Amino acid sequence: MLDTETIARQAFHDAAEELGLSIPAEIYNQMIGKNAKSSRELLFDNYGPEFPYDQLHEAMSRNEETHIKEHGISTKPGLLDLLDLLDQYSLPKAVGTSTRKEVALKRLQTAQIRDRFDQMAFGDEVAHGKPAPDLFLKAAHRLNQLPENCLILEDSEPGIKAGSAAGMIPIMIPDLIQPSPGTRDLVFKVVNSLQDVFELLKPILENR
Repeated sequence: MLDTETIARQAFHDAAEELGLSIPAEIYNQMIGKNAKSSRELLFDNYGPEFPYDQLHEAMSRNEETHIKEHGISTKPGLLDLLDLLDQYSLPKAVGTSTRKEVALKRLQTAQIRDRFDQMAFGDEVAHGKPAPDLFLKAAHRLNQLPENCLILEDSEPGIKAGSAAGMIPIMIPDLIQPSPGTRDLVFKVVNSLQDVFELLKPILENR
């Protein structure tokens, strides 16, 4: 929904450089869509328990906040049209994000969409982050909806795997990384933007 992945990638790169760390892109790419706990475990697995995760995370967060304060956060093309469409048909909506609650709420508020959702579930509220289904199952429970009745819109492979494991219908809108063949097997559809999702759902809802 929010154009934050490019911001996060640059913030991570700058934080690693500040600490004198050399972390290849393929390691960072494995962190996309995962919560802080899973990212910590990934880095420890690759670099050992002495890896300065807390310092890296703190520097990255500081860099992200500086950028957002200076430039704000843009919403992805098609998001507002899609939210309006779902409101028109009174369809319940939830945010399911790996980001910590405090940070996520602040970003949604900055982007002026915090009040557009009925429920939310956050990365620090579940024991197992994406690709485990916990986050999306919590979101569905808070919406009082069965998982099989839920459509998941995701830009990351861990998110698609989580939605599939939850028994939901995943649609992928890739951001920085295109889906692997295995991930494509899990999705209902891969589209280029949320505007494409709007165009997909509009005739379906009109003909209900």
